[in-house]
Amino acid sequence: METADVGQIFRQRALEKSLTIAEYDKLVEMNPQEDVEIDKALKEIVQHCPHDIIVSWRVGFHFLPDIVSIRLDVDPQE
Repeated sequence: METADVGQIFRQRALEKSLTIAEYDKLVEMNPQEDVEIDKALKEIVQHCPHDIIVSWRVGFHFLPDIVSIRLDVDPQE
């Protein structure tokens, strides 16, 4: 199965801006347009290469048609 990891997009964008993950996370929280750009990057990846599984802890998939979303909540001790 092919996977796409939104975390990798997040890490790459932070690197491009010379920010740590924590700094980039704050930027995303304060700048909704940055969140839109992450969505665009994921959409681009999914449209150009079929992926069976999309891994994300923060992105909703409202922009992807015909997708089944499964949320897993796991206790940190697990």
